[in-house]
Amino acid sequence: MGEGLVLKAIQQRKVALVLVAVDASQATRDKFSAKGEFYQVPVITAFTKQAMSQALGRPRTIVGITEPGFAHRLIALLKT
Repeated sequence: MGEGLVLKAIQQRKVALVLVAVDASQATRDKFSAKGEFYQVPVITAFTKQAMSQALGRPRTIVGITEPGFAHRLIALLKT
């Protein structure tokens, strides 16, 4: 999902987790943190744009995870 689609999905409560690249702009990190907090969607700043893009096969700064089980497991793994 692109940034606009992720924002829309957050507002529609269709995502269980949002990943924001550590090298995203401060404005982007702030925008998604605020939206996540307002809509009670966890937002984690992790990985670089390059790492996320390599993993997904296309350029990405923001990733919306829609599967709740995968999101919970990813949160648990990132906290360790």
